[in-house]
Amino acid sequence: MGYKRKDNYSNDFLRWSNIWANNSLKIHKKKENDPKLDYIQENIIKDNDAALAFHFACDIGYKNHLMQNVIIKSKSPKYATLFAQNIPNADISTLQNIVMQTNNMELICRFVKLVKGANKKKFEDMVLETKNAKGAHMLIKYCDTNPKRFKKILLESKKPRYIYELSKHITNKKELKIIESLLIESKSLIYIRLFAKKIKSANIEELEKVVLNSGNVNEIKRFARQVKKSKIANFQIMF
Repeated sequence: MGYKRKDNYSNDFLRWSNIWANNSLKIHKKKENDPKLDYIQENIIKDNDAALAFHFACDIGYKNHLMQNVIIKSKSPKYATLFAQNIPNADISTLQNIVMQTNNMELICRFVKLVKGANKKKFEDMVLETKNAKGAHMLIKYCDTNPKRFKKILLESKKPRYIYELSKHITNKKELKIIESLLIESKSLIYIRLFAKKIKSANIEELEKVVLNSGNVNEIKRFARQVKKSKIANFQIMF
């Protein structure tokens, strides 16, 4: 089976396991007509059950187009992704549209990342059109996309997590300085520390001032331990 079901105790998988056991099914990938399989499929179609449609196609491989129609009709983004990822000759474009229509950046990113043949450009264009910073962040972090297209969206968001991720994908010192300034302005101690730790051109002295001025003892300790050029250890601070 192409899909490694980690959630073996989920309700959906248990329902399919019961059908499998009660009908003494076997993995046989048949194409010819089979009354038993036709009957099971008819019930799945009648109930418009996306979960069972996916499991049936994954394990049996019989008239997969009928099971795909169930998933398309149900508009289940979860099973649209799983079907596209695991079932040969799936209609990737139609299944991707189901996920795109949710406007859920995490679900769309998951589809683009996991499904071979997914239209990444369609996701990129959607993010650019809507100026969605969360989507831009996920694209550059998980989908091997060109960060230059999304710099403006991420910088304008001013969200520490997003702009720190951007800093990992660019080398222009002026742009890195802008990110450093935004992080200092945000006073996000976690991302200030990570920036100081990971970015070679970081101004350690300025960044550690913000950390020291915060009075957050735990973050001061972390900065001192993790940032090689930090001089915090030279201050009269009890560690």
